[in-house]
Amino acid sequence: MIEQLSSVDPDEFFSTYVLTDQIVGILHDISTPLTRNEKSYFIAGPFGSGKTSLLKALNLLSLSRGEVLLRTNSASKSSKIQQIVNVFEHKRIAPCIINLATYSPRKSLQSIIQEEILSQFPGISSKNSEVLDPQYDLDFYLKAIGYDGLLILVDELAIFINEKMRKDALNDFMFLQHIAEFATSHKVVAIFTINESLTVASNYLPYSDLAKLRSRFTIFSLHVEIVPAKLEAPRELARILIKV
Repeated sequence: MIEQLSSVDPDEFFSTYVLTDQIVGILHDISTPLTRNEKSYFIAGPFGSGKTSLLKALNLLSLSRGEVLLRTNSASKSSKIQQIVNVFEHKRIAPCIINLATYSPRKSLQSIIQEEILSQFPGISSKNSEVLDPQYDLDFYLKAIGYDGLLILVDELAIFINEKMRKDALNDFMFLQHIAEFATSHKVVAIFTINESLTVASNYLPYSDLAKLRSRFTIFSLHVEIVPAKLEAPRELARILIKV
């Protein structure tokens, strides 16, 4: 799970963080979305596959403006690494990192993300506005406090959703669709981690709604060296969302 990152040294983190070809490819694909409409992602994979570490890496890249990669990695001469650095160097991106495992499932996903954005970046709104409302000029207020975009990083979506009652889970899935649509027209990137245990949607959402959710998110699937047991639930969300 994600701990408080304010005291984490980016150099120390990236000196031990293994940049596999897969990780570099994902960082590269995610680091340039402010110029295209494909800006919502699920990072999927079993326990231990590196989902949380990837969110930490994105958070620290934003805070350090990317330059840390050149200082700490022997692979820094690769073209993809250089392109990642260039994006974070020239775009000041506000990272909002959220660990849903620390929240009660009684709270809505929308209220949590709203509160975290306002808490971590109070200058975005002085009137406690709904910052993810399509009518709210989020890009203007981000620019006013010196940022070129907002990076929403949400960990442990599976744990959070699986503990909810049916009605609340449905509302959260509808909000996921909303935030994906919101990101396409604003300087916002939204990333959520999921895993193979997110089965609740197979009971709560019709297949057509799951298909809509799949169409709004790009899926990156992380793997560990040991192949996990084959999933038995044919309509498990991870199986529907991830291109196996």
